[in-house]
Amino acid sequence: MRHYILSLIILLFATSILSAETINPNSLLDSSPPILTTPEAEQSKEDNKVEEGTAEEELPWDDQGWTIHTRALQCHSMGNVRAYTMARGQQIVMSGFKNPGYVPNDPFDGLILTRNPLTGEYTVLMVQVSTGLTCIVQMGTSLQTTEDVINKLQKEQEELESDKK
Repeated sequence: MRHYILSLIILLFATSILSAETINPNSLLDSSPPILTTPEAEQSKEDNKVEEGTAEEELPWDDQGWTIHTRALQCHSMGNVRAYTMARGQQIVMSGFKNPGYVPNDPFDGLILTRNPLTGEYTVLMVQVSTGLTCIVQMGTSLQTTEDVINKLQKEQEELESDKK
């Protein structure tokens, strides 16, 4: 019995190693977001290439002025995305979560905004708490609060006034 259990543990360990992805520690420091492709994503890219060749179409606005825009999101596990943003020096600035019935057809439960306090680089993430799926909605090179912008404008205005004197 002991050999059977030991063999089972070794088998489980071997299968987990075979399905693991190799990671280079420097990949977390790469300046680009992670590239996560699936066969479905590759198929949709091919479909989009066909559609891009057609003439420009008007967006389908509804009677209230809304339209649906399809955007591919790069998604990974919460732990991997967290490690990725932390490697870029980003910290959580804000997070928001919704009640389950608030928008029933929305697959995401929350939004997280991370920012590097030194560079201003930011990432906007959508989170599906039940599965741990975390998607990068947008990344950017500069995020400022309204207060920062106002202070900067006031400082520039004061410098202009002092230069006039």
